[in-house]
Amino acid sequence: MASIFGFLALEYGENFVPIFQEASIVLLEKTFVIVGIAYLITKASFFGEILDKKFTKKNIFLLIIILGSLSIFANHTGADYLGANANVRDLAPMVGGLIAGPFVGVSVGIIGAIDRFLLGGPTYIPCTIATFLAGLFSGIIYILNKGKFVGVLYAVIFSAFYEIFHMILVMITPYDLAFTIVKELSIPVILANSIGMLIFAIFISNEIKERVQAKEMALYHEEAELYEHELEVACQIQDKFWKLQTTQIKGMEMEIIDMSIDIPQSHFYDVISNKMNKTSFVVGHVDDKTLLSSFIGTHILTEARKRIKNDISLIKMTKFLNWYLSIYKPFNIRISLFNAEFDPKTKILKYLNLGDTISMVYKSNSGEIDFSHKFSYYLGSKTLNNINEFEIILEKDDLIFILLFKHTMNLSEQTTIKDSIGNLIKENNEMSLKELKIKFEEFLNLKEGYDSQICILLLKVD
Repeated sequence: MASIFGFLALEYGENFVPIFQEASIVLLEKTFVIVGIAYLITKASFFGEILDKKFTKKNIFLLIIILGSLSIFANHTGADYLGANANVRDLAPMVGGLIAGPFVGVSVGIIGAIDRFLLGGPTYIPCTIATFLAGLFSGIIYILNKGKFVGVLYAVIFSAFYEIFHMILVMITPYDLAFTIVKELSIPVILANSIGMLIFAIFISNEIKERVQAKEMALYHEEAELYEHELEVACQIQDKFWKLQTTQIKGMEMEIIDMSIDIPQSHFYDVISNKMNKTSFVVGHVDDKTLLSSFIGTHILTEARKRIKNDISLIKMTKFLNWYLSIYKPFNIRISLFNAEFDPKTKILKYLNLGDTISMVYKSNSGEIDFSHKFSYYLGSKTLNNINEFEIILEKDDLIFILLFKHTMNLSEQTTIKDSIGNLIKENNEMSLKELKIKFEEFLNLKEGYDSQICILLLKVD
């Protein structure tokens, strides 16, 4: 600012600086009065509606009247020089157009222009036209920016360039004093309007940011409440439909180690027997912990219960489930499924294994552990026309382990836990199933993180 003062003093003479200073002080004084009022306006409820683009006759009318009044106030409180009046009259229509469009901008401009026309003076015609055009041009910018506020920087740039345009309008009018007036007052007018727009734009931008943050916070709480409600419904569905049909298996003992702390659960299992004493095992995992996972798990369990009652084959049921889920399953959620049937007469276990579910058999005669065959793709991910079921002939004291890993456990961790379980089985195969279950629980509790990621079904052939 000191550099500008010095330059203008050298260029136009020593009398320039006092005029410049006086006009600048007066204009800045009135500008700060206006922006003080502007701050109160931005906190009003109707102004928030304007920023949210919820236009009504009431809030549009209020905005036009208030900004129009500010334009009139600026007309009557500027700095006079040679009959001309330096003021920040254009600020109000510019702000109106930038935040609410051409209708508001032009309306405020007309109010300020009429008042300026009635005041008269050597520059009343160009100043009247300029005030009207301030609202029009800012409204056009609003339209070009698709109804969004242009931001602080561009608002200030627009204000500065528009006031330069205003000064040019004054200079091309046929008045002898026009050039002198512009020379003396242009810098104070441009600075005052630019500073006024800067502060006004900061208020507006901050208000927009606060409203966006408030909406995001409200949306976050709404989504959180909805999510909590979904989880509650999911838990209710699981409590009602995910109950074991039986724990009594002809020809086998069974123990379940389910240490998962997930609520709702993402894995499911059931044991179903029919009148022929055949028993089906359904064990699965849905790579999703929402209401959707509960619906998917419930649907699979329902179909499995229907299959065993109606003597439907494993392949037929699995293909139906795959077709159904491939149509309705969104976002490629991974669904693992182990589906088996045990016949106590023949001691044959038929099974299908898809995805991440792992099963292994400890052969009591050989002392070896065999991993069951599996398909690497997931239920619902592709057609299963080429699948076939596998069979294992079991003998007395053979042990079957069906493992569910939570999807967050990586392959290295899975391999480690499989090997550890295999060694645990070999070392304690003579124990009863209940004793073996206790060994497993002790082992899992010693391994940090495993206890919340694994579910195991232990089966022993009688």
